[in-house]
Amino acid sequence: MGALHGILLGMALLAGLAVAPAASAWSEGDAPSLDPRVLSAGHAPAIVTPHTQWTGVLRLKPGSDVASAAYQVCRVGVACFAPPAPARRVDATTFRFDTANYTVAGPDGARPVDYLAGWRLGVKWFLTDAAGNTTELPRDAGCGTTSDVGCLERNYIAFDMPAATRGTPAPTTLSALLVLVGVVLASARRRHG
Repeated sequence: MGALHGILLGMALLAGLAVAPAASAWSEGDAPSLDPRVLSAGHAPAIVTPHTQWTGVLRLKPGSDVASAAYQVCRVGVACFAPPAPARRVDATTFRFDTANYTVAGPDGARPVDYLAGWRLGVKWFLTDAAGNTTELPRDAGCGTTSDVGCLERNYIAFDMPAATRGTPAPTTLSALLVLVGVVLASARRRHG
């Protein structure tokens, strides 16, 4: 029974890792803690359907010294889709962008990004004051050339695209592990009668 106990313990640890939240990304709610000039950051719609475009918004506190803002959208830990692009100033405290206008170069020319199910997306803002000084939001995490996703995530304010939902949903990692635990337990009972 010792080997079976070890297998079950290992599977339980894997199940815990499967449902653990992303390592250390900044959420949109964290934006005010990243820069004292920021009131909020977000995107709309709240749940972005795969293969659709969305908007991002940055709201600043009244009296902020930010004269202009740019943004960059990336697939966290993979690549950014295009260089930073200017955000549109809506009013004295609000900047907005629409991903329909954020294009990538391809063999057929510039086209909007096709955001896919299950992607983790990150937005980095570039805030420029009247003197021309630019601050990154969030600030560069100093990851260098590392492939440590936890470090890379700290370079963005991130959110997740929902998983695909065609027909019957595919089993999640956790449910697959639970089925495997049941199979192991059933076979152990048969062997030990």
